[in-house]
Amino acid sequence: MEFSFESDLKEIKCGVLFVCLTKEALKKEKKGLLEEFIEIAEKTDDFKADKSQSALIVLPKGFKAKKLSLVGLGEEKELEKEDLRKTVGVLIKVAKAKKIEEIGIAFKSNFKEKDWIEVCSETPILADYSFSKYKSKPKKKEEEETKIQKVFFGTKKSSELEKIVKEKEIIAVNVNLVRELVNENAKDKNPFLLAKKAKEICKKAKIKCTIIEEKQLKKLKAELILAVGQGAVEKPRIVVLEYFGANKKEKPVLLVGKGITFDSGGINLKPTGYIETMKEDMAGAATVLGIIKTAKELNLKKNIIALMGLAENAIGSNSYKPGDIFKGFNGKTVQVGNTDAEGRLVLADTLAFGVTKFKPKLVIDYATLTGLAAHITGGYSSCFLSNKDELFKEMFEAGNTVFERVWQLPLYKEFSEDIKGEISDLINASKNKYGSVSFAAAFLKEFVGETDWIHLDIAPSAFNHEKESEYCAKGGTGFGVRLTIEYLKK
Repeated sequence: MEFSFESDLKEIKCGVLFVCLTKEALKKEKKGLLEEFIEIAEKTDDFKADKSQSALIVLPKGFKAKKLSLVGLGEEKELEKEDLRKTVGVLIKVAKAKKIEEIGIAFKSNFKEKDWIEVCSETPILADYSFSKYKSKPKKKEEEETKIQKVFFGTKKSSELEKIVKEKEIIAVNVNLVRELVNENAKDKNPFLLAKKAKEICKKAKIKCTIIEEKQLKKLKAELILAVGQGAVEKPRIVVLEYFGANKKEKPVLLVGKGITFDSGGINLKPTGYIETMKEDMAGAATVLGIIKTAKELNLKKNIIALMGLAENAIGSNSYKPGDIFKGFNGKTVQVGNTDAEGRLVLADTLAFGVTKFKPKLVIDYATLTGLAAHITGGYSSCFLSNKDELFKEMFEAGNTVFERVWQLPLYKEFSEDIKGEISDLINASKNKYGSVSFAAAFLKEFVGETDWIHLDIAPSAFNHEKESEYCAKGGTGFGVRLTIEYLKK
């Protein structure tokens, strides 16, 4: 997708020029460039710039655009940045439906120029994405999906704005990369294939990539991750990604992603209605890959290590069994209370390995860990838990900025008491049927030591199950990339 600036709206040559106005801006523009068209819109469509209201003028006199669309934003005081994203997302869908490949966008509001340019740089890329690689090619060209080729911004070009566009473009493209990985068939991204794909991506991005395979994991005595994957044909792996954007003596930030390439639930088999989308259970691993690639391309002045803990939780004669006890990388023994609580076992060994080897200043893990997380947040945010409460404020603010929101849940010492085993150090599933999100986090806490650590349960946010949003199709969302880049920048 190409982006261009043009301050003179009359000179934007495109299929449709969208001019988005608040009610207050509408009054001002009645005496400006758009006066004639506003009069037409008011007479023919009763246009008042109400939220989501629009009016279309074909072949606007004096304009190079084929069509001019006035789009209402409502009242200034009620307008938020996410409203701009949703508006642009809808505009992209409208253009695609009308087979228009080149569009112009201008905003008339009190929003700072850089804010709406940020929105218009990332949202078209996000809204234009669809997972269609397995659809048959239409016989007629007019039935093919239209992709947006060019977006004009109705404002003057500056080095500051060009920098914003480039940054947001890089971020959005990598969000779509994560979406693509999450949406892929489980059979085409088993631990071997996903590790191979990560290596290919990192080679192009010039990121160091090392794959720790089954033989090495056995030497490391990482029995937890090995147990989860022992019933699958392709055995577990940990993919290590390294980017150094600061002095190498500076301690890195460690990002750890859960990568269950398909989660059958194991012997505690998942039922119909839950198992069908379990290809998504590697979203955390895809997310850390997307984050480190984005950081590299943005030249962030940070040292980042990303670990992808990969395993397939398959069911078979060699699958690990409820009641079995295994020893983790850090020496703690764990009794399996439920084979469908496998993600925390994979993360446990991956976290302990990362903390021991890289001695990070901060650990953030990403995992579609508990289905009940969505019941807590309603699917409107992900869950944040940490061994240091002070870390929440900045992550919360970053989430609100990019609308990838997080909400803090408690990690009381009682949760840690409830995961202690009777014949082992720990159990992977508490007998307490309440508070599963916090119990899972309490389990992971046992494997990070005293290192500052954030756990993000992204189960509510990583996959659109029911319906698409204005700028995110059904399926993988890429949640966590925009959030973390914003957080790391601060």
